[in-house]
Amino acid sequence: MIIVMLISLYTSRVVLEQLGENDYGIYGVVGGVVTMFSILSASLASAIGRFITFELGNENPQRLKLIFSTSIWILIGLGGIIVLLLETGGVWFVNCKMNINPARLTAANWVLQCSTITFLVNMLSVPYNATIIAHERMNAFAYIGLLEALLKLGVALILFIPSFDSLIVYSILLAVSSVIIRLIYGVYCKRHFEECSFEFSFNTSIFKEMLGYSSWSFIGSSSAILKDQGVNIIINLFCNTAVNAARALSTQVNAAIYGFAQNFMLAVNPQIIKSYASGQIENMLDLAFKSSRLSYYLLLCLSTPIIVTMPYVLGIWLTVIPPYTISFTRLTLILGMLEVISMPLQYMNQASGRIKIYQLTVGGIQMLNFPLAYILMRNSFSPNSVYILAIILSQVCLAARLIILQHTIALPVKRFLSDVYARILSVTLICVVAVALILFIVKIFGNFPILNFALSFAITLAICYFIGLYAAERRLLSSKLFEFYHKINSRHGYK
Repeated sequence: MIIVMLISLYTSRVVLEQLGENDYGIYGVVGGVVTMFSILSASLASAIGRFITFELGNENPQRLKLIFSTSIWILIGLGGIIVLLLETGGVWFVNCKMNINPARLTAANWVLQCSTITFLVNMLSVPYNATIIAHERMNAFAYIGLLEALLKLGVALILFIPSFDSLIVYSILLAVSSVIIRLIYGVYCKRHFEECSFEFSFNTSIFKEMLGYSSWSFIGSSSAILKDQGVNIIINLFCNTAVNAARALSTQVNAAIYGFAQNFMLAVNPQIIKSYASGQIENMLDLAFKSSRLSYYLLLCLSTPIIVTMPYVLGIWLTVIPPYTISFTRLTLILGMLEVISMPLQYMNQASGRIKIYQLTVGGIQMLNFPLAYILMRNSFSPNSVYILAIILSQVCLAARLIILQHTIALPVKRFLSDVYARILSVTLICVVAVALILFIVKIFGNFPILNFALSFAITLAICYFIGLYAAERRLLSSKLFEFYHKINSRHGYK
């Protein structure tokens, strides 16, 4: 993840430099139009992942094969519908409604077509990726993720070669790289997992179960997409593409940092679902609460030094900094830290399968981001306001999740508030005060951005370790670090 993060951030710098902020913004917002149509597929992706993991917990290989093959057929049919919608409504919206320079409409249409290909390829990869996660083969994600980052870097470096149109070339090559990664995932799964042999079979009862599950998760998936890509399109309607470039860059930074927590939670998700499937409820709760705290601490340690030294970091990373990039990135990192707290709660809800009330309530609250963002922008509020709105609604969603899960799976809310939320808030408050005090003292002697970055990271890490973790967790972490250190030394012949 560290290597992928560094490669991804450097890739973004190269792409922004070669495309320019307006073309970079065009790629982000037109790609967002395509991603908007994942409203139709995201809920099915969630259902497929849940069903595959649940059946692994039940140890039913025959049904697992049927689920895999049926999910492929469902995604093929849905893919055809999405292509039809994109080639009609998507083309019309890009050409007639979006705020794009007329001279760049041809390139924008190339972006639309290439993004459609990339989207369809990624959609068909869902059952394969879900199988890898269910089997907890995280090393596969590590190596293939590294290869994907290197391919994207190669695409960015090709842009240095004079070409017909850098934006068109970039779009085509990214689509090609997505096809390559999809083929690698497919080959890996067929070689390692018996259930990934696609058969020409379609199980109607499984289809109905998936449809019933995904019909309710559709609301939650739609709200998440509207919050991200929908709001991005709203910003385009009221601002120029340079502001979309700023949003795309802030999303890139957050994706690099948030990726650490996401991969951490990828390892936790199957354990939560399998624990529920096997009736080990206390183990599930313990795992969910710990992962919620630890994933937040991970993001806090990574985000705090970046937030503190944001102008310096962006100055090193980018040659051109579009307007709003600094504020967008800070607010995005804060939003990411707050949202990661709820990820284990979402997994517990998926495991239970009782998602109707959950999706209606949480999805409905989260969906408010879209109309309220439109109202804010229409009334000439700053683009920063849409991030502040998202932060407020994320905490309302957390409260709703706790209340609903208390009734559906008997979630001990008081225990969550004391063991997780209160501890997180106290650690954050101590970090803010300590970092602000130390940086104030350093500022007396001059401006030292690198020192500020290092001190912010060290202080936050120390507070999370000594105050955020329980004694047993500190002992476990220390032993794991010692094992890792010993292993590295053994490989190099040291004692």
